Amino acid sequence: MNEAKTAYFTALTSYTKQKSFADIAMVSSNVAIVCKAKEEFDSCLFYNEIALKAAQSLNDQWMEAAIANNIGNLYGEQGNLEKALKYLNQSLKAAQSINALEIEIMSLESISDAYAKAGKHEKALEFLKKMQQQQKQFDDLALKKSIEELEIKYQTKEKDLLAEQLQKEKQNTLLLSIAGILIVIAISGVWLIVKRKRLNEQYFSDLNAVTVESEMNTRMKIASDLHDHIGQKIAVLQMHSSQIEQTPIKEQFKNLINELGSEVRGISHSLVPEAFQFGLSRSLEELKSELEKTNAIRVDLAVQKSAFENFTAANNLLIYRVVQEIVSNVLKHAQATLLSIQTVKEEHFYTITIQDNGKGFETKTIKRSSGIGWKTIDARLQSIKASFKVNSDSKGTTVTIKIPENND
Repeated sequence: MNEAKTAYFTALTSYTKQKSFADIAMVSSNVAIVCKAKEEFDSCLFYNEIALKAAQSLNDQWMEAAIANNIGNLYGEQGNLEKALKYLNQSLKAAQSINALEIEIMSLESISDAYAKAGKHEKALEFLKKMQQQQKQFDDLALKKSIEELEIKYQTKEKDLLAEQLQKEKQNTLLLSIAGILIVIAISGVWLIVKRKRLNEQYFSDLNAVTVESEMNTRMKIASDLHDHIGQKIAVLQMHSSQIEQTPIKEQFKNLINELGSEVRGISHSLVPEAFQFGLSRSLEELKSELEKTNAIRVDLAVQKSAFENFTAANNLLIYRVVQEIVSNVLKHAQATLLSIQTVKEEHFYTITIQDNGKGFETKTIKRSSGIGWKTIDARLQSIKASFKVNSDSKGTTVTIKIPENND
């Protein structure tokens, strides 16, 4: 690390002589990072200030906002709320002036952390909520951009398709008689309809994938924020409440905090189960335990411990939600007493089989169903190139899900 500092100092001296402000800002920021890693906070602040002045000389508001946030965050960690707010508000103002949502979100979170460090939990919660609102706006914009890119891709392919069709018709005109041309045009028309249909199907499949992935990532982000930020602050409130003199008001306050904590944990669990941090198989074991607590149904679960470990967290959550939706259908409609959930690793595929001993149903009704349950299952599985099949009779229902091993 000392060698890195020496190299940076040499570069900084050279760039200062050349008055190359962009390079000065970059190198100073890097030196500040090295100093922070070594817990040399005074040096870290000093080089961040140099980087900030260089950014201001360049009139680079994005860089100014990012560096001001770094300085404010450092003061916040040291418990200096006044100086932390000075730089973080500067960062927030610069980010808002250029609509840099990613920096604005960082600044709001740093302000919340600074207030929390200073023991001002109400203000911390206020800015945490503002940060979450901006995060939602940022996620919505990202989703909108993805959809727009898909539409552009679709329109471009459609134009290329029409151009290809015109070129084919032009070539055929030179080679064939009028009768032949009519036949070719008819065939070409059918070809164009088929190609257009396939293009439409691909477009809506891609759109489904983007939407489902955004939903899964948003669920995980919100659950993480509830657990890591609001949950921690509730724990701090519980700790402080224990130090208040015993009165009826204290008991009401304590009960209110406990209720709030239970509600936050409940919301977080509904978005992403706590066991999910240990993988999909552990989450399914927790689901089995919750079902059997009702004494209404017995669950046989056979899931490989290493199942789906190469999948992304978002895709594992998607698979869990699909299983959960199918199990919910069983509980609502099947009148079953036994439920079996099994995973089997086949060549290039995982197979999940969910089977019950209920009364069964007419599977043709799935396509005619006006409900969103089976449609949601189909959309989610299509987004990871997976498929499902339902077999049902009076002895029960079996749902077989086939998922490709490589679903990136």
